[in-house]
Amino acid sequence: MRDPRAVAVSTYFYIKRSPIHLHHPSRGKSLDEAVVVILPQICQFTTIRHILFDGQLSDRSEIFWYEDAMRDPLGWYNRWASLAGFTLPARWIKDIQASLTEAAENDRKREPHPGGQVVSSDRTWEDEVSPETRLEMNSILRTWLPGVLLARFDVPASETS
Repeated sequence: MRDPRAVAVSTYFYIKRSPIHLHHPSRGKSLDEAVVVILPQICQFTTIRHILFDGQLSDRSEIFWYEDAMRDPLGWYNRWASLAGFTLPARWIKDIQASLTEAAENDRKREPHPGGQVVSSDRTWEDEVSPETRLEMNSILRTWLPGVLLARFDVPASETS
């Protein structure tokens, strides 16, 4: 399970260039502003994922990998819908396919690293955000995540820790 802070930073760069997410609340904001908007929802999703996949619920579950979403975005949306018992409306499918075609054309123009930085295995989400935003992100995690996940992601117990 990825650290929600890292997911928030990745999400920012994905949304910034995605034609599907033109009206996302973080669109048009700086990285530091956007991650604090995105992070509470990611924490909620992370908690649900923890409950489902760490064996706390034994009902039907489905794993959704980021790589699957990149390889087959429409299939990924269909899997989410079918897990919830829904069928995507034909108009939505048509819109998604059109935006995916546009996104594929834009992919050829993308920078090698979404942040415009040098790609390195040493870079982390912490390198992308300001120190003040890191503290705010930790505070958001302390608000939204259960203790077991705070420990897993090495979130300090307080801002002074």
